[in-house]
Amino acid sequence: LTARCLALDDERALRGALDEKHRRLVVTDATIKAAKQDIIDLIENEKSFLLAPKLVRLGFHDCVGGCDGCINLNDPDNNGLDIPIDALEDIVDKYNDTGLSTADI
Repeated sequence: LTARCLALDDERALRGALDEKHRRLVVTDATIKAAKQDIIDLIENEKSFLLAPKLVRLGFHDCVGGCDGCINLNDPDNNGLDIPIDALEDIVDKYNDTGLSTADI
């Protein structure tokens, strides 16, 4: 089974900011706003009439069976989802140490 799974792994999670009392990653409002702006910039800089619908479809397909940031690209129903995944990859990489997961992005 080949799945494109861009979620945080344990090693990356340990490098993020931890709330010591609750032992969980803490994501700041500033990080969320910055990630949101990066996604908006991506859509505006790309041919948004091509990328935007693919991003909506990606969000829908990700949440079939659970919103976990994993997409099985061998499933014919997911054909073409590699395009928005690849488009978001730099943003996912940029924020992976901040507590934002792929599912968040």
